Amino acid sequence: MGTRERREREKEELKQKILNSARELFTEDGYKNVTMRKIADKIEYSLPTIYEHFKNKAEILLAIYYQSGQILFETLKSIYERDISPLEKIEAMGWAYISVGLENRDLYELTFLTNSIRAESDNKSQLCEIHDSPTFKAYELLVQAVKDAKEKGYFSGRDVLLISQTMWAGLHGLVSLIITNSEFPFVNQEQLINNMLKTLLKGSV
Repeated sequence: MGTRERREREKEELKQKILNSARELFTEDGYKNVTMRKIADKIEYSLPTIYEHFKNKAEILLAIYYQSGQILFETLKSIYERDISPLEKIEAMGWAYISVGLENRDLYELTFLTNSIRAESDNKSQLCEIHDSPTFKAYELLVQAVKDAKEKGYFSGRDVLLISQTMWAGLHGLVSLIITNSEFPFVNQEQLINNMLKTLLKGSV
């Protein structure tokens, strides 16, 4: 490995270290209570070094949001590409969405439930970036799966976006409930997820 390649690798490793440390601090202390200084202290680097990679904590949060969305997008994409029936594909994508959320609870809560992303996105260009994010692309995969199903004779006379957004709302809602209400006496989790997905599909077909 040449000097240039080694430096690039070290740069990426440090950038990821910053993101990991910031994510822990945002989760433990709350986004508003974390400063760039706190992040620098946690990884034991100078503050100027942090600023070489990110101009502020909002940019760090946005990078974490993108990473979270990438996990979801890649998972749904792998399912979308399977050779299975249209409804099986949509149901499998639903299971995958929920699994990703529950397996990455801290990350999901930070990027989708705290509203910090929205609070920091105070201008049109930042909002456009979010709408071009992997998370939005994951949603577009679900829309395409619903379109494909409709072309095969399912969802006759139904609006594709209405079905897709109803599904998305249901998936996000269930993940959010489970994450934020751990003390609630939920029924068997697998049965709950399965029943919700079946109900969403049955109500849309």
